[in-house]
Amino acid sequence: MEQKHFIRIVETSLHESPALPGEAMTIKSFKSWINDAENAPTVLLKVAKAKWASKRKQLQKITR
Repeated sequence: MEQKHFIRIVETSLHESPALPGEAMTIKSFKSWINDAENAPTVLLKVAKAKWASKRKQLQKITR
């Protein structure tokens, strides 16, 4: 993905950025994370949207 310029892997960050939150991830951890995501079960987009709509309503009720 980096070779096709879809993503860019940053080895070190010189400043705090909202785009790069949290601790740095090693290449090994990143590859493991990608592998886990590729092997995870898929969800239909309609189902995901319905779940998000339900959770959004719950969050709105809580925060009002």
